Amino acid sequence: MKIISQYFLKNFIPVFIVGVLLFSTILIISPLFGIMDLVIARSVPLDLAFQIFLTKIPPYLTYTFPMAIFLAVIFVIGQFSEHGEIMAMKASGASIRYFLPAILILSFSVQIIMFYFNEILSPKAYEREKILLSKVYNTVLVPARENVFFNENHNFYFFRKVDLKNKKFEDILLIQFLEGGKIKLITSAKRAYFNEDVGWRFQDGEVYSLNDNGEMIFQGKFKEQKVNLTRTPEQLTPSSKPIEEMSIFDIINQIRLFEGIGLNTRNLKTEFHIRIALPFTCPIFAILALGIGLQMGKGGRSLSFGLSVISIFVYYILFSIGRSLAKAGIIPYFLGAWLGNTIFLILGIYLLTKRK
Repeated sequence: MKIISQYFLKNFIPVFIVGVLLFSTILIISPLFGIMDLVIARSVPLDLAFQIFLTKIPPYLTYTFPMAIFLAVIFVIGQFSEHGEIMAMKASGASIRYFLPAILILSFSVQIIMFYFNEILSPKAYEREKILLSKVYNTVLVPARENVFFNENHNFYFFRKVDLKNKKFEDILLIQFLEGGKIKLITSAKRAYFNEDVGWRFQDGEVYSLNDNGEMIFQGKFKEQKVNLTRTPEQLTPSSKPIEEMSIFDIINQIRLFEGIGLNTRNLKTEFHIRIALPFTCPIFAILALGIGLQMGKGGRSLSFGLSVISIFVYYILFSIGRSLAKAGIIPYFLGAWLGNTIFLILGIYLLTKRK
């Protein structure tokens, strides 16, 4: 079994590397045209254009890894069939399943690399790309946020405008609740500012209380008032990063923050499970490719590239359907994120079982 595994790896690794380069080149062509437009139409310096191009590579590699695994497995199995090596193995009593340990070890190793690209390199690449493009278009990276609200320690806070860039916080409403849920005080302020030494200060505000009949009673005005709010300005609002710039840990923090505010977290939970499910396409594609390759016999090698493209296309159709259904609340978010993986894994196991 050890010799068979080594022989498989010797043939697999070169094809896998070629597959990564091939599929990456195909996927990178479209954004490359866009970068060339920047160079020609906006006279962007070549070094800046090259930096933007480099930021495109890590996100695309996460798609090419499973495609390259599928191509390499089905190509090598097809090569073995054409050379009669599969038949010789069977005649000598060796099981085709001897390929599985080597395939799974490789695919799980690539899965770890893919997870690293997804969670470390790709978010940084997206963020870096946004910074570089801001230099091209002279745009502002930190927009003001409006209608920010959250709960903290039986207090409800509402900020009509939060401008972190200019350190402006305008039109604030603070509702303080008693333990029983009744409103204790209502504080409104036109402005607020934050200092690390003294904390939050509300300015130009009014304070009201509610009587037993629910009527508001004016308590007085203030020029400046200290407020025991533990969050920093950066923690007032959920992360303004788009989902592609967030790591799985950012998504977890976002979910916790949204749940504390009382907002719907279905989209975020769906994306969380997608981040876990996507790297598992590596071993699943490997199992499916092995099953298909064994079923096709000698014709597998010549059709390997086409089958890789078709399989990844079908997978991402299922993936998109599952994600959309999950975000719409039609199916559980866990099922939506793992729909494509589940179907492909069942199909791969079926083909391997059928081969027996």
